[in-house]
Amino acid sequence: MGEKLRKPCTEKKQVEEALSQNEQYVGLKLDNNLSPSRMAENLELADILDIPAIQSLMDDLYELTHITTALVDLKGNVPAIAGRQEICSKFHRFHPETCKYCVESDTKLSLGVAPGELKLYRCKNNMWDVATPLIVGGQHIGNIFSGHFFFEDEPLEYEFFRFQARKYGFNEEEYIAALEKVPRLSRQAVNKNMSFFMKLANMISQLSHSNFKLSQSLAECDTLLDALRESEDKYRNIVETANEGIWVVDAENKTIYVNKKMTDMLGFSQEEMIGRSGWNFIDEENKVVSILNIEKRQQDIGESHEFKLICRDGSPLWTLVNTRSCFGKDGKFAGSIGMFTDITRRKQEENRICRYNRILEGINKIFSNVVQAKTEEELGNTCLSVALKMTGSQFGFINGMDADGLLHDVAKSELAWEQCLMYDKTEHRSPFAVHGLYGSVINKGNAFFTNDPQSHPDSRGLPEGHPPIRSFLGVPLVQDGKTIGLIAVANRKNGYSYEQQEDLEAIAPAVTQALQRKKSEEALKFSNLYNRSLIEASLDPLITIGPDGKITDVNGATEQVTGYSRNELIGTDFSYYFTEPEKALTGYQQVFLDGEVRDYSLGIHHRDGHITPVLYNASFYKDENGKVIGVFAAARDITELKKAEEALKRAHDNLEKLVEERTSELEKSYNSLKESEKNLAEAQKIAHLGSWYWNLITNEIWWSDEYYRIFGLKPQGSTPTYNEFLSYIHPEDRDVVINAIKEASNGKLFSIDHRIILPGGGEKIVHVQPEITFNEENNPVRIRGILQDITERKKTEKALRLSEERYRIVAEQTGQIIYEYNIKEDTFAWAGDVEKITGFTPDEFKNIGLRNKSRDFCLSRIHPEDRNLFLENHEKFQMPEDTYRIEYRFRNKNEEYIFIEDNFICQRDENGNAYRIIGASKNITERKKTEIFLANIENARKREIHHRIKNNLQVISSLLDLEVEKFKSRGRVEYLEVLEAFRESQDRIISIALIHEELHEGNGNNELNFSPYLEKLVKNLFQAYSFKDMNIGLDMDLEDNIFFDIDIAVPLGLIVNEIISNSLKYAFSGRTNGIIQIRLCKELCKELCKELCKEEDTGILNDVSGSIKGDYENKVANFILTVSDNGVGIPENINIEGSDTLGFQLIAILVDQLEGKLELKRDSGTEFTIKFAIPVKE
Repeated sequence: MGEKLRKPCTEKKQVEEALSQNEQYVGLKLDNNLSPSRMAENLELADILDIPAIQSLMDDLYELTHITTALVDLKGNVPAIAGRQEICSKFHRFHPETCKYCVESDTKLSLGVAPGELKLYRCKNNMWDVATPLIVGGQHIGNIFSGHFFFEDEPLEYEFFRFQARKYGFNEEEYIAALEKVPRLSRQAVNKNMSFFMKLANMISQLSHSNFKLSQSLAECDTLLDALRESEDKYRNIVETANEGIWVVDAENKTIYVNKKMTDMLGFSQEEMIGRSGWNFIDEENKVVSILNIEKRQQDIGESHEFKLICRDGSPLWTLVNTRSCFGKDGKFAGSIGMFTDITRRKQEENRICRYNRILEGINKIFSNVVQAKTEEELGNTCLSVALKMTGSQFGFINGMDADGLLHDVAKSELAWEQCLMYDKTEHRSPFAVHGLYGSVINKGNAFFTNDPQSHPDSRGLPEGHPPIRSFLGVPLVQDGKTIGLIAVANRKNGYSYEQQEDLEAIAPAVTQALQRKKSEEALKFSNLYNRSLIEASLDPLITIGPDGKITDVNGATEQVTGYSRNELIGTDFSYYFTEPEKALTGYQQVFLDGEVRDYSLGIHHRDGHITPVLYNASFYKDENGKVIGVFAAARDITELKKAEEALKRAHDNLEKLVEERTSELEKSYNSLKESEKNLAEAQKIAHLGSWYWNLITNEIWWSDEYYRIFGLKPQGSTPTYNEFLSYIHPEDRDVVINAIKEASNGKLFSIDHRIILPGGGEKIVHVQPEITFNEENNPVRIRGILQDITERKKTEKALRLSEERYRIVAEQTGQIIYEYNIKEDTFAWAGDVEKITGFTPDEFKNIGLRNKSRDFCLSRIHPEDRNLFLENHEKFQMPEDTYRIEYRFRNKNEEYIFIEDNFICQRDENGNAYRIIGASKNITERKKTEIFLANIENARKREIHHRIKNNLQVISSLLDLEVEKFKSRGRVEYLEVLEAFRESQDRIISIALIHEELHEGNGNNELNFSPYLEKLVKNLFQAYSFKDMNIGLDMDLEDNIFFDIDIAVPLGLIVNEIISNSLKYAFSGRTNGIIQIRLCKELCKELCKELCKEEDTGILNDVSGSIKGDYENKVANFILTVSDNGVGIPENINIEGSDTLGFQLIAILVDQLEGKLELKRDSGTEFTIKFAIPVKE
C-alpha cells in the first residue's frame, strides 16, 4: 500500500522533466503570451505568428511576382505587407473616406470565405483584391490579401478615377500617374499566385494551431502542478489537525496509517497500531458487520455507518464511520481510508432515552389493553409480551398468588410451552408450590437476576424435559405492601444486567394495577350480567327508585307497560306514571316505615292513554354501610282478561291504528333494548399512573406530569415543596401519610391508599407505592415511586356490593317463575309462583332436568306438537346468540293445557361456551286466545283493504292509459310535452293518494272529511307550481263537516286538481298577481233531484216541490263546488265537452261520473261550477 501511495509522486516528477525538455522547442513569444485562460479567439496575429519571418517571405515573393501581398487581421490591422501600391499608400490610405473603403475591403468584403478557398472582389476604390482566410484552432483570425491590380484584358476607367481625384481633393495628375503604376496581371498569373497563398495560409494555420495548443498544455500543466503541491500541503495539515480519527488500511485490513486523534480515541500509540490488523480493535458483535463492509469497499461502495470498537482499557468506543476505497492502476482493490467520529456519549444518551420510551410504551400498551382485553389471561399475555420485548428474553411467565398460598398461571409464553418435552407436561401445570428461583422472588419480595441459574443457592434444578434456563430475572408484583405474584423471564442473549432489572421493575406496578382492575371488572361484569339477566327475563315491570322518588333503573317490561324508553323514564318522578299519583306516593313512603309493601293496588297509564291495573310490591335496599339508598318495586298485571276484551274492542273498531301503534311499540322496545345493551357494555376508563422522586439528601422532590394531573393541577416547571404536597392530603389521612414517609426515610417500605383534595374541592383515592435506594453505608438516600388513581376501582368495588344487594331483592320480589339451569350439572333452581301457574310445588320440580331420564317428566307435561320446538330452542345455547324466546303448551297438575311464554338468556365463558341459562316463564293462555280471535278479524280487514286499493289502482291505470292514447295520436312528441303530461299525471295520482292518507288518519272511517282534504290538495298544488315573480292569492270558503265516501271523493278531487293546475299554468301568463277562489257548500235543488231520482218517484218529487218537508232531505244531499280565477280566461272557441286536451276531457268525464252539471263562465277570468247530488246513507 505504501508503494502505491508513493507512486503518484514519482510520476509527477517524470511529467515535470518531460515538460521542461519540450519547452526548449517552443518560441519565447508563445511561451510568454499563451496561458490556459486565453482562448484562440482572444489572440492577435502577432501573438501567434512570427511576423518578421512572414514579412521576409512576402518581400521575397514580391521581388519575384511584383504582386502586392499583405497579412490583415479581422480588425483591419496589417502586421505584414509587401509591394504596397503608391495609389494606396499615398492617396487612398490618407483620405478618411477612401481609407474607410480600404479597411472595409480588408475586414468586411473579405468575409464569408471558406477555409482553403479564395475570394476575388473589387474594392470600393475600384481596384481588384483577392483574399484567403487564416484559421487557427477552428477560429478565423485574419486573411492573406493580394490586391490593388487590374486585369490586363480590361480597359481602365480614367474618367471615374479623375472624378474620384476631384471628389477627394487628390492631385489629378499625380493620382493618374499612380494609377498607371498599378500592375496589370493576367488572370492565370493571379490564380497561380493565390493558389500559392492558399497553401501558405493553410501551413501557417496548422503550425500556429500546434504551437498554440502545445503552449497552452504546458501552461495548464504548471497550474495543475502548483495546485497539486498546495493540495498536498492542505491535506497534510487537515489530517494532522482533524477532530476525527483517520485510519488507512491496505487490502489485507492491516493498518498503514492512523492520525493522532484516532490513537487518542482508542488509547494506543501510532507505533502500536501501524502494521496491526483492524480485527484486533473490533467488537465481537460487529465482526460480521465489518466483513460485509469490507466486501462493499472492494466493490467501491462507500457508505456511512455506526460501528463499535474496543479501546485499550476494554471500554466500548461507538463511532460514525465514513470510508473511501483505493484502487491501483490495474483496477485492483488496494485498501481504504476511513474517518471515525466519536459518538459514544450520543449512543449512551440514545440508549437511555430508548429505555425510557420502551417503558412508557410498555405501560401505555398495558393500560390501553385493560378495556380491550376480554379476559385476565388475554391481558396477562399482553403484559408478558411487553416484559419479553423490553428485556430481550426468549420466554417467561406471569403468576398470581392464590388464597391457598399456591401460584397459578396468568400468562405463559408460547415458546416455553413448545420447548417443554416433559411427558404430558404434568410437572409444568399450575398451581405451583412457592419454591426455587421464582419462590425466592415471592418469599423475599425483591427482584433479582442470575446468569448462572444452576449454581444459584435457591435453584432446585429442572425436571427432565424442561426447556434449559441459561439466565433468569424475576420481579415481584406488589399490592398494598403484599406480594401477590411475579413476572419471570429467562434466556436473554448474553445474560441480564441491572438495566433489564430496572426496566422490568418500572412496569411491574402497571402490570399489578392492570391485572387487579381486570379482576374487578370481570367480577362486576359477571354480577351485572347475571342480575340484569334476571331483571330482563322478568315479564313484570321492575324499577328501582331513589330516596328522592326519582326512577334510577327499569327493565324492558316497564318500558312496554308505560310506553316510554328506559332513558326517558330514568330521572323522572315514579308517581307520574300511575293513575293515582298520591296513592302511589303513599305506598312509596310506607316502604320506609314498614320495610315493604305487598299487593298494593294501583293503575299504570301508558303514554298512549290506556291503563294497566297492577299489584304493587316494594321493599328498600341498602348500601354496604347499611344506609337505605332506594326502593325496589315490582308490578303484577291483574287484568289480563280485561285487557284482552278492551284490546278486542279496539281492534274491532280500528285495527289499522292498533297495528301501527303495536309496530311503533315494538320498534321502541327493540331500540331501548339495544341502547341498554350498549350502556351495559361500556368499560371503565384507564387508570392514571404518576411517578415521583424524593432526594432525601437535598430534600428535592420531583413529580411527573401525570402526577400533577391526578392532583387536578397543570404540569408546572417549579419543584413542589413538601408542605405543598401535604396540603393536598385529606386531613383525616394526613397523619397516616406523614408516618409512612417517616418510616420510609428510616428505610422501611410502605404501600398505602389515601384520599387527596382537588383544587375544586373534589376527592380522589390514590394508591402510593415507593422504592428506596440505599448508599454504601445502607442508609436511604432517595425514594422513588408511583401514584395510582384508584377512585374508579373503589367505586367498582362499591357498585359490586350494591349490585349483589339488588339481585337479592329481585329474587325476593318477582312474582314470575324464575329459573336457573346449570348446563353442566343438568339441574334447575326455581323461584316465584311455581305452584300458582303449574299446580306443582317447587319440591315436585326439584329433580327436573333436560338430559337423560330427568327430562321425561318435563317432556311428558308439554303438548306433543310442541315438544320438538321446545327441545330445539333449549339446545340453541350452542349457537352464538345470547337471548331466546319460546311459546308452548304445558299440561298443569289439573291436566289442563295452558300457554307458557318462556324467555331465557344464555351465559357463556371466555371461550364462548354456554354454562348457564337464566329464564322466566309466564302463563299467557288468555292472551293467546285473544290473539287467535284478532288474527281472524285482521284477515277480513286485509281483504277489504286489498279491494279498495285495487279499485284505486284501476283509476290510476286508466289515467295513464288516457295519456298513452293522447300521444299515440300524434306524429311527433316533444320531450317537454311528455314531461309536462306525466307531471300532470303525477298531480292526479297525488290527489288520490291524499284521499287514502286522510282516510287512514280518520280512525278507520270509510268517509272522508272533504274540506280539510281539499285544503291540503290545493296547498300541494301551489307548492308544485312555484312562482318567483308572481303573487297568486288563494281564497277558500269551504263548509265544515262535509263527508264523502271514496267513490265521490276521488273524482271530485281529480276535478279540483285539473281546474287548479290549469289556472296556475295558464290563467296568469304575463301578470304579476292574481287570485284563485274555491267555494264548497251544501243546498237542496229540485232540478238536481230530478237527475238523481227516477221520474216514477213522484212521491219524492212532490215533497221537493213543496216546502221540502218529509224525509227527502234525509235521503238526498245536494252540493255546489265553484272554482274560479281572475286570469286571462279560456278562449271562446274552446268547447269543454269537445276539447282534445286531457284535462278538459277528464273534467267532463268525471262530472258525468258524478251525474252532475258543469257550468263555465268566461266574463272576467274563468269560473267552473259543478252541481251534484248524492244519496244520504241511513
